[in-house]
Amino acid sequence: MDPNDTIRYRLSAEDCLMHWMERGFEGHDVILQTGTRFGIPLMVLEAEGPRDDPNAVENEDLGAYCGSVLVSLNLKPEFSYTDGVNRVTFRLKRKSHNQLVMLAVVLVSALAVGFLGLLLPGQIREEITSGLLEPVYDAFLNMLGCVAGPLVFISVTWGIYGIGDMETLGRVGKKLILRFARVMLAAGCFAAVCFPLLGPGFTAGAGQGGKLSGLTEIVLGVIPPNIVDPFASGNMMQIIFLAVATGIGLLYLGRRTETVAKAVDQLNALVSLLMRVIGKLVPAAIFLVVVVMVWTKSLETLGDVWKFLAVYVGAVLVFTALMVLWTAWRRKVNPWLLIRKSSGVFMLALSTASETATFAASADTCENRFGIEPSLVSFGLPLGTMMHCPVLTIYYLLVIFFFAGRYGTACSPVWLVVSVFVAIVMAVAAPPVPGGSAVIFAVLFAQMGIPPEAVTPALAIDALMDHFIVAFEQTLIPMTLTNASAKLGMIKIEVLRSEK
Repeated sequence: MDPNDTIRYRLSAEDCLMHWMERGFEGHDVILQTGTRFGIPLMVLEAEGPRDDPNAVENEDLGAYCGSVLVSLNLKPEFSYTDGVNRVTFRLKRKSHNQLVMLAVVLVSALAVGFLGLLLPGQIREEITSGLLEPVYDAFLNMLGCVAGPLVFISVTWGIYGIGDMETLGRVGKKLILRFARVMLAAGCFAAVCFPLLGPGFTAGAGQGGKLSGLTEIVLGVIPPNIVDPFASGNMMQIIFLAVATGIGLLYLGRRTETVAKAVDQLNALVSLLMRVIGKLVPAAIFLVVVVMVWTKSLETLGDVWKFLAVYVGAVLVFTALMVLWTAWRRKVNPWLLIRKSSGVFMLALSTASETATFAASADTCENRFGIEPSLVSFGLPLGTMMHCPVLTIYYLLVIFFFAGRYGTACSPVWLVVSVFVAIVMAVAAPPVPGGSAVIFAVLFAQMGIPPEAVTPALAIDALMDHFIVAFEQTLIPMTLTNASAKLGMIKIEVLRSEK
């Protein structure tokens, strides 16, 4: 474990103990437990007494949703109270492996096994492929499909309910959410322009060629015949419709649905745990697919990956430049100054590929270098970590285009519009845990008519781009918060324009 994390956990535990002593818990038994759960190291503090969350803040601006975001990022311990016992759980962060190194090891090992396997008789290779490798890979895809529907439903439902339930949602919350949504939509429309560079082109008659009847069918098709059918058939548009309707219903009923809302939050934690388990299986899935590709001489599927990487990197650089120039023009600041102020966060995110490791630096940059008021940073930064995903939106959309072209998916203007919408929703719904991308790709490809075998090659690309995506996402959040804070009158413009 990183020494800085060790110090942070120790200080947090000491703060909990001091809080309980000040609240009259002195003399009560406090139990410290350590261990692992599903491979995740944990430290648990238990204290008997009345309910008292040591991490709760009176008049807290974050609300339920942002609080759960901080817990999911391991920036805040999880609190529970059962049978007269206060329980604070710290999910300890292990020293993570370098994903690029792990991917390189997996690919080299798979290629070595694949080419050595070519020495075997063809019949034996076919038996191993059809009798072992393909069934195991199909089981992995089935696991993704099993989790995909609940993941999207729970993420969207909890997101709508949690955001709407914030006491501070009023003027500040609505403006932030609308600004995040506009940036995401702009990113989606910008990426759609790249369709001719990666996509297969429009197919005559596909999706009724973009006729009004085709669009009407798409719009009305989001209404499911019953509650069970969308999950049984894997229709993500219908699942999203149900999730939005459920989230709005929970908001409307308010306190009468607190028990249901708590259950949704707990299911959200359960699904995140399943994602972590799936994440541990991803390297094995990549290994199997590469071996099969070598044996079936189909490695050309990844032959144009360089083209995807070039288009994606170019698109992100252009979009980032536009965001910086727009912010500089609106705030009357030198764009190079904005780049210098963001460079520290960018380099940290690029080296760690972790929102958790970057969070403190991002907050410091927003407050002390961009001049954004701390109250808005404490509210907007965790919210933006989950809802402000323009770089991820561009990534998902270009992945759809690339694999649609590789597998000859029939495309139409209506298909293009739907792909933009689905990419935006999936970027917001994607859980910040290992394995989340596997399920998201399964959802995207199933909805857009791309064969499921494209999931694993996409995961190999994802491992390459993870550092890049996190770095640019964390760089763009201060830009959006700067524009939002200026509209709200919550920025010290002299700090933004200073050379500090």
